[in-house]
This record gives sequence, structure tokens and C-alpha cells, in this order.
Amino acid sequence: MMKPIINGVSLKIKAMDRILLHGSHGSGKTTLLKLIGGVNQPTSGVLYVNDVALQGVKLNDYRSNIGQSLPEESPFEGTIRENLTFGNSNISDDEIDFVLQKIKLVAFVKAQNKGLNTMLYPEGKKLSSTVSKKIVLARSILKKPKLLLLKDPLEQFELHEANSIMKFLVDKNNPWSIVVVSYNMDWKSNCTRVINLEDGKIVSNN
Repeated sequence: MMKPIINGVSLKIKAMDRILLHGSHGSGKTTLLKLIGGVNQPTSGVLYVNDVALQGVKLNDYRSNIGQSLPEESPFEGTIRENLTFGNSNISDDEIDFVLQKIKLVAFVKAQNKGLNTMLYPEGKKLSSTVSKKIVLARSILKKPKLLLLKDPLEQFELHEANSIMKFLVDKNNPWSIVVVSYNMDWKSNCTRVINLEDGKIVSNN
């Protein structure tokens, strides 16, 4: 019998929460993040969304309220604008410009001959890892999510950029909740809660 990756976890995410999931490698943090995002389905137990079991919610409707920056996500073949908006024409240029500034993508876009209309290669090829992460993060924010799920979103960023973006993400004026997995302990002082996982179980929730 295989040992469950997550076992006996009970967790409530409230509006405006800023949660850091912390724990050693293999403790179940990423699995929990994917369960919350509906990427993976639990083999037992129930995930509730506003007191309604996720099994009774349309998964696409649920995911439409979630912005995700996970390692397997990357820019796709299309323009920068298409990558940021997923073709949603209701997202204005002002909204795009605002997010580009906050996520520190302005210099990259200005350096491209066609600006937002510049074509990107599949899977972010020929882009640096930090630019790829910024595009995925900006895309997540432009969805106007109720929940942001982040895995190492600022890894390998320059310190001043990472701190600036982090401050924006956790700003209380932003309406989303955040669950972030990261070994960057600067998140600890910026989040409202720190949840420690070990061997698939919550060992502390402060």
C-alpha cells in the first residue's frame, strides 16, 4: 500500500489570507498547492469551496477564480499580449501597463521591437527564467483572481525586484488571498500565516 503524500490535513483559507506553506523537501507542500488549485484530485477526503464540495462545483468555473504561478507553467507560442490576457479583450491597456510596472516587466517589453505584439516561442524558449516567471505571474494577476497559488514565484530574481514584487503581492489593498510555497524566508515576515508541513501533515499553523 502506497503511503499518502497528504494525510489528515484540515486547512481553511479565508479572504485576504497571505499564507506561506513551509516545510522540508518532500513534505507535501506542492501537492497541497495543486489540490487547492484543482490541478490534482484527492484520493480521499473532500475539498470545500465556500462550504460546497469541489465535486459539486464546475471545475472550470472554480479555476477561473484562481491565478497560478507553478513551475510547469510557462509562456506559450503567441504574442506577449496574448500570453498576458489569454485573448481576453476586456483587459485594458491601462490594466496591462499597471501590472507590467508592478511585476517589473516594462523594460523587457520596451526592449522588444513590436512591444506587446512581439511573438514568443513555445514554452518560453529563448526567454530567461525570470522573464518567463514574470509573464506567468502577470498573467495570473490580470485574471483578477480571488486566490493566487504560487510556487517559488520570485526564485533567482534580483533582491530589489523580488522585494518590490513581494510587497505588491501581499499588499492589503489587493483583493486576493495568497498561498505561496517558497524557501525564501522573506515571505514569512510578509505573510499573515505560516503553515508548516512535515510528512504530509500540518505540524503548525500560526
